[in-house]
Amino acid sequence: MANLAPVKQSKLAAASAKLQRFQAQIAKGKEAGTMVVKNLVTQLEVTASAGMTGFSDQKWGTDDGTGIKQHVLNGVPTAALVAAALDVTAGFGMFGEYQRDAFSLASGALGSFASTAGRKLAVKLERRLDERAKERAAKTPDQIAAPNPNASNSLAVTAAPVAVAQ
Repeated sequence: MANLAPVKQSKLAAASAKLQRFQAQIAKGKEAGTMVVKNLVTQLEVTASAGMTGFSDQKWGTDDGTGIKQHVLNGVPTAALVAAALDVTAGFGMFGEYQRDAFSLASGALGSFASTAGRKLAVKLERRLDERAKERAAKTPDQIAAPNPNASNSLAVTAAPVAVAQ
């Protein structure tokens, strides 16, 4: 009878290699799962912080004429103050193991501030464009075509006719 020991050892080595690859895949899966959970927690913290600062703006804020409320302390938006305070304190390590969480909350507050600022800018630009459209609509065609006598730029000068050589 032939010696089967080398065959059994090679099968055992192949099975052992497969088991090691499987264990490595499980470890990678656990690592990826842990990373997914960390990212979800970060996203939740940012979203909750933005929602809470947006809520405080709407609940306790004042309207500056744009129709959008914003909570301010001494003329500075509270959301920006919260973001700056969290960034500074977390930057100096005052939150210890929760430093990443503090940065996430600061990101949410800053996002809320940026959203409010963007909405206010859009309202102001829209109003300015509406004002310009009303001004143009009120002018007659002669007023629109007439040069501005107060203009001091060279664009108001008209070009003289050019003779074409034949």
